[in-house]
Amino acid sequence: MRKLLLLWFAAAFAFACAPSAPAPDAGGQAYFKALNCRSCHKIGDEGAGRVGPDLTMVGFCKSRAWLDLFLKEPQAWKPGTLMPSPRLSQTARAKVVDYLASLK
Repeated sequence: MRKLLLLWFAAAFAFACAPSAPAPDAGGQAYFKALNCRSCHKIGDEGAGRVGPDLTMVGFCKSRAWLDLFLKEPQAWKPGTLMPSPRLSQTARAKVVDYLASLK
């Protein structure tokens, strides 16, 4: 019974922590929030920003091409990075890149 209860709590916790997918017509900021990128990154006054870099001015510092390549597979671009692969579709990744590129 105790194992079953622990399993149920683990499943409930995992479900509560899983990011919800934004609507298909959502913009890049919605994907950024849904993927919980703010837990590691900071943009302006929002986000923790303690693990990942501050992205407030990332559109000024990095090109769209660089952002797209990095988001496609962070480990391939920077081996050992703590950033997990977001595994976004090409359309969703393009929306996130548009959002990040606008941050200037």
